[in-house]
Amino acid sequence: MPQIITAAGSTRKTRSGLWDGVEFRGIVVVTNPVFEAAFVSNENESYVGFKQKVNAAITRLKLNPSGSYELLVLENGSKKWDIMYTQPYEPCDSYGYCGPNGICKINRSPICECLEGFVPRSQNEWEVLNWSNGCTRKMPLDCRRGEGFIKLVGVKLPDLLEFWLNKSMSLHECKEMCLKNCSCTAYANSDIRDGGSGCLLWFGDLVDVRELRVQLRKQDVYIRLSASAMIDFLTPVQSISDGQTLVSFGQSFKLGFFSLGSSKNRKLRSGLWNGVRFVGIVVTTHLAYSPIIVFNENESYTSFKPNLSTTVTRLRLNPSGLLDCLVLDNENNKWTTVFTEPYGPCDNDG
Repeated sequence: MPQIITAAGSTRKTRSGLWDGVEFRGIVVVTNPVFEAAFVSNENESYVGFKQKVNAAITRLKLNPSGSYELLVLENGSKKWDIMYTQPYEPCDSYGYCGPNGICKINRSPICECLEGFVPRSQNEWEVLNWSNGCTRKMPLDCRRGEGFIKLVGVKLPDLLEFWLNKSMSLHECKEMCLKNCSCTAYANSDIRDGGSGCLLWFGDLVDVRELRVQLRKQDVYIRLSASAMIDFLTPVQSISDGQTLVSFGQSFKLGFFSLGSSKNRKLRSGLWNGVRFVGIVVTTHLAYSPIIVFNENESYTSFKPNLSTTVTRLRLNPSGLLDCLVLDNENNKWTTVFTEPYGPCDNDG
């Protein structure tokens, strides 16, 4: 699997991302109108090149002593080289910026997060914006029945530090192959053309993952989680921590009647159920989903069921006490906030 890497000795500085059959996933510039990337591999040679689309322009690639590189363009009749692209362009372009099992999101603050199912190795370091040690699993993989995967979309795939490749497998076969190997931590198609083909398996930590700014083509990666981490409900003895995200694998949330436990500050109260919705959360009438309440001798819960079968929802509890309901926009691979509680001062309890 080809990728472009700059390094100082054994220390990697930047990485283009993997060639997916069309482009390098981590280099936005390959979609520009001046040139396109090309990968050639046969029995005689293997190389990456850049083919010009515009004959009137001359391009060159310059590698600087610092490890950064620049793509320069000289237009016809001009005597000045213009910088068209530079790498690294932003912090997320620096290799492994968020550490092992972290993901860099340039539009977030802070820009580093742990992958789903992971927590910071050192919370103290994380709080002072030192992400170099990355994240570790909340629940270790134990190869028990019930382990599964969570799909990560719109990202540069992890570096190939420990991996296995098969170019003929389907995505389903790839998943089964990963489940058979207790050391497998993620899988993905190796080629996105014609609906996707090939199998890439990762072993060990997932390094240098970042959210991409531009999504012209989709390539997903599936992160393995333990059976206990795949359970998408909370038992009476479990709690939700500040900043924790709950993902609904079944595409339906059931919000049980819960206690704030040792918390001294009540952040919000939904209001009573009137048979149609909660009085106090007007936004539950949003077209993205329908609220349902079940109360009988066996169970009591509130459910937010998506009206569209393709809608994926999740709840996010922020450290400030805000509760966000988000839906995944399949077209743009972006999580969109449907509503936030408390929405205004009057929503705060008391």
